[in-house]
Amino acid sequence: MKTEEMTLYVQNMDCEHDAATLERGMGPVPGIVGLKIYPKSARVTVTYDEQTVTPAVVERQLEALGFPPRAGRGAPEPPKLWRNPQVLASAASGLLLAIGWLLAQAGLSETISLGFYVTAMLVGGYYFGRECPTRPRPRWTRC
Repeated sequence: MKTEEMTLYVQNMDCEHDAATLERGMGPVPGIVGLKIYPKSARVTVTYDEQTVTPAVVERQLEALGFPPRAGRGAPEPPKLWRNPQVLASAASGLLLAIGWLLAQAGLSETISLGFYVTAMLVGGYYFGRECPTRPRPRWTRC
């Protein structure tokens, strides 16, 4: 078995959760021997058996997983604010929180304002919560 190594810079990778998704998606591809993912630089190094898989197959699999290879080494351009899901979730969370507060000040039922508060926490905490399982925990936590 003769192995080759290729390094690609990919789009849409900005956190450890994306790296874990990529690792799970590339695992079942026959012929891939090793995979190193660097989420901070959006770089993926793939070691593959050149008799089993070709670079084109690796690139197609990356595209199918939502991480298409990009030209160049530079940092990817961040998405526009109105297209960034993290910014939109934070803005929606703030709006829900403000609505809940206004409803509580207006004297409506506490159940209604509590619903807005809980929804605001869930919407705003989604992107933080999805990264938690992929980060190592300190020894002193019992989660």
